[in-house]
Amino acid sequence: RKSSVRKKMMQFLVEGEREVERALLQGYELLEIFFVGELPKSFDSLITADSKQPVNQEVFEKLVVRATGVNCIGIFRYRSRSLKNVITSENPCLIAVEGVEKPGNLGAVVRTADAIGADAVLVIDAMIDIYNPNVIRASLGTIFSVPTFSLGFDDVIELIRSRGLKVVSTWPLAEKRYADVDFKGPLLMAFGAEDTGLGDRWRSISDNCVAIPMRGLADSLNLSVAMGVVAFEAIRQRING
Repeated sequence: RKSSVRKKMMQFLVEGEREVERALLQGYELLEIFFVGELPKSFDSLITADSKQPVNQEVFEKLVVRATGVNCIGIFRYRSRSLKNVITSENPCLIAVEGVEKPGNLGAVVRTADAIGADAVLVIDAMIDIYNPNVIRASLGTIFSVPTFSLGFDDVIELIRSRGLKVVSTWPLAEKRYADVDFKGPLLMAFGAEDTGLGDRWRSISDNCVAIPMRGLADSLNLSVAMGVVAFEAIRQRING
């Protein structure tokens, strides 16, 4: 459960049948799976008998982070990925988030990125571990199909230059509305946490700074909501040409 131990052992936890199955289908190596009751028949061709560890309910409740709704927890090995090997499209669509502190928010961002078919999620100067069990849970296991990387800002600049990415960043006081911007072509969309937003360094590398019009009393949107609003406009434009 601890980030330092996960990184040291190069292993992480996945709770729930759906999430475990998605990790398996994406080629992650399962070391052990603890469960109560019966595992789905679909697991038979995906896991070995040696990895199965049946336990009673009392023991299982001490293993899981989620209190209810799951009957299995898998221990998986880290899998290394490189951006160069993942982003192979000539017209990539990338999501960058900065200053994310809540695992649930990051998981929701990855889930939305999966829904729009994004090539990758870039977590800039990460404050949380992308293999946090709550990130995996909130993503519904889509973190295994959407390549997600922890990067420094300098790495992002290098990526932008090497791939010729158009950068669209979100700013509450930006004059342009998000729907008035062209999202076609190689693209990186950048979003900041709702309390702090993006750092000023993003202004100098952004082709467009955009805002989401708001009519109520709230002065910000949840990160994953803001990302969803802008990202679905981007994918609408990209699909319709």
